[in-house]
Amino acid sequence: MRHVARHASHVLHCRTCRLKLALLLAVALLFAFASAAHAGGSNGQTDCSNTAGVIVAANIKRLSWLLTAPTTNSATVYVGFSSAVTTAGATRGIPIDAGGVFSDSTYTGDVYCIVAAGTQPLIYGETTR
Repeated sequence: MRHVARHASHVLHCRTCRLKLALLLAVALLFAFASAAHAGGSNGQTDCSNTAGVIVAANIKRLSWLLTAPTTNSATVYVGFSSAVTTAGATRGIPIDAGGVFSDSTYTGDVYCIVAAGTQPLIYGETTR
């Protein structure tokens, strides 16, 4: 039992271990979203451009949603909760770099995405009641 306690303490203090654990949790959530789509929900991929656009439409029946940027993305995607989201300044969205994940289980409004230039894909999943 002391070995388990020491290992758990190591994981909490080791940045690499925390990142690996976060990645494993993100993959588990992505699989949960994919299987939950059959029980109620949706998933897909949308290209984000330099004009804010809705990636997940408002849904009062939403239980949770998840966004992930493919590892092949070459630029940061910014996510926000209004059409005024930007890539810089006071209205800058939450950055999602290649391979990054962002999720929420309380917000039911529109979710927007934007990039500084060009287009970048973002994969989404949503579970509903």
